[in-house]
Amino acid sequence: MVRFEKDKLIIEIQTRWPADKWKDIVRDLVYAIGALDKERVDNDNDCTYGMCDLLVEMLPDEFDLRKMLNEK
Repeated sequence: MVRFEKDKLIIEIQTRWPADKWKDIVRDLVYAIGALDKERVDNDNDCTYGMCDLLVEMLPDEFDLRKMLNEK
């Protein structure tokens, strides 16, 4: 599900194992970026920036990462 809030785009994915699902999605996106044939990408609409931006935004900040590591 996608929700829009002031200054935010929130994507929610129902899953029993969120960390595993997140890891799989990020891995798939990295593989997709690596498989791009740059000669076939329209330079005016280069999709790599959007995919890379999504990956960066999906990374936890240092505080959240430390919290996640301490929970295991």
